[in-house]
Amino acid sequence: MNWVRDFIGDHPDIVQICIEFMDAHPDLQAALPDILTAYLRLVECFDNGKALFICGNGGSFADAMHISGEMLKSFSRKRPLKKADKERFANMPNGVELAEALEYGLPVHVLGLNHSLFSAL
Repeated sequence: MNWVRDFIGDHPDIVQICIEFMDAHPDLQAALPDILTAYLRLVECFDNGKALFICGNGGSFADAMHISGEMLKSFSRKRPLKKADKERFANMPNGVELAEALEYGLPVHVLGLNHSLFSAL
């Protein structure tokens, strides 16, 4: 797995995830470089304020909605609000508690999910 460190740099969490993934799915080892490339592209996308657009047909559309849901909320790593954003809630009823419970979502859009836009087009 040293090549993973060379591929993605010094990200011990990602290296550990790759090791666990390969232990659980050794038959997918050949796909790991492509998976890591996709991961790095997504990180670059979100770090640069871009959005991910996904789509599908039938069951794949349901998968796209599921993926979107997972990315719009936290999965295993929390994305708490920054202090400045939390302060916006301070004067609201239960604002402090609400600000602590809220998290940032990643900008992911499922094409075809917005029926108003779909019919307008």
